[in-house]
Amino acid sequence: MCKSIILSFINNMEKIFSKQSMSYVIFALFFILITININQDFKSLHEGNGIVYYSAACAHLHWGLKYTKGIDHILRKWNNKSDIELFLSPADTITAIKQNLKKDHFQHYNHHPPGLGLTIALFTSVFGHHYWSIRLVPILFSLLSFWFFYLILKHLKFNLFQINLMLFFFALFPMTTYFGRHINHEAPVLFCGLLFLYNYLHFSASKKPVYFILQFISIILGAFYGWPVFFIVGIVILSSFIRHFKADKKFWLKMLYLGIFSGILFLLVIFHLYKSDLKNVFTIFLSRADILEKNYGIIEWSARTISHFAFTFSNILFYFLIVIFTISLFKISYFKQLIIKNKDKSMLFIILFLWGISHVLIFRDGSYIHNYWLFYLIPSIAMISGYYIYKLYSLIKFKVIASSIMILIVGAFLFESLLTLFHLHHINYAANFGTYVLFINLQDILMYVKKII
Repeated sequence: MCKSIILSFINNMEKIFSKQSMSYVIFALFFILITININQDFKSLHEGNGIVYYSAACAHLHWGLKYTKGIDHILRKWNNKSDIELFLSPADTITAIKQNLKKDHFQHYNHHPPGLGLTIALFTSVFGHHYWSIRLVPILFSLLSFWFFYLILKHLKFNLFQINLMLFFFALFPMTTYFGRHINHEAPVLFCGLLFLYNYLHFSASKKPVYFILQFISIILGAFYGWPVFFIVGIVILSSFIRHFKADKKFWLKMLYLGIFSGILFLLVIFHLYKSDLKNVFTIFLSRADILEKNYGIIEWSARTISHFAFTFSNILFYFLIVIFTISLFKISYFKQLIIKNKDKSMLFIILFLWGISHVLIFRDGSYIHNYWLFYLIPSIAMISGYYIYKLYSLIKFKVIASSIMILIVGAFLFESLLTLFHLHHINYAANFGTYVLFINLQDILMYVKKII
């Protein structure tokens, strides 16, 4: 019985993955995984930011926008405990913040736009002050990101088999299922970036003014939540210049106006947050960027970043992609078949990848410390992983063998992702998550090579 079910699944795998219902199944699985322990206190890895932005929300609600002026004021010290100490024992912090709001416990915070704190203030005022109502903000943005990623892939006419594979990886990366509910700027900014890209693709195809206006709205919404939305706007405008400057100058000029608007909006947000201390902008940027490599050398930073990637995305996929590219170097015919030949599809991957990697490269110090700063790589890595597994399946003539190999890769990835997610939920904030990397820790290997050199 069991054997016949497995054989039936192997023989009909392409049909199963090519059904629309599979997209809904993947979405349901994503919803279940991202809402696990939704009402748990902020005690897992990196969840201390929940305290930070909840305190900002309380400041907005308690003293009003007239006092906060739409800028976050976050808890830095309470009851002789620092914010870090509060992160480590947050069980009663929600009640404590509500009942003991004093202005001298709070500090003006301008490293990020105030959208997240204000949105949490809105949600807690509607749903009450609970851990689940705070987490609901990033979770909803992550679910919307999944939906718009699907719409973008569908618009560019990927077939359903490809789309479902890409959605599967998008939904199952530990980076998505764990950090997609993380109370920080990544989830809302990813949604705003995908929303902008969706409207750009429709405007590029139809030239309808409504999509041009929606691009403006996407940028304004993104500027409300985080700086990286300006990165994707710049990358898209550059790509539109490359593709449309000679063929359609009117289109490119409209995109140029969009770029000018984005630049002005960026400066306005900067001025609003830093008008009392504009020099602080450069201080914060230089500390996050580590341009002079004062904190970390390039080898140490690269090793750490690769380790972050392998842990929060997938060791298995990481090595799978390395093997695929290595084989293609020795057999050019394979390499030619791996290339996404459709210009629109290949441009989408390039835009998404450049957006994700730009955040890591520009803010080297931040990405060294925070593994979740690789968050914006989710769409591009999901896209390329799904595409290459589909191509591998297509290149193997015997479909039983092709299906078996695909099931092994996807099954191993699923097992690894669920195990990593379990570890992430059970790592204390103070723990060293690096000890939980499941396979070869590339950071240790590269650091060893550095010592030898």
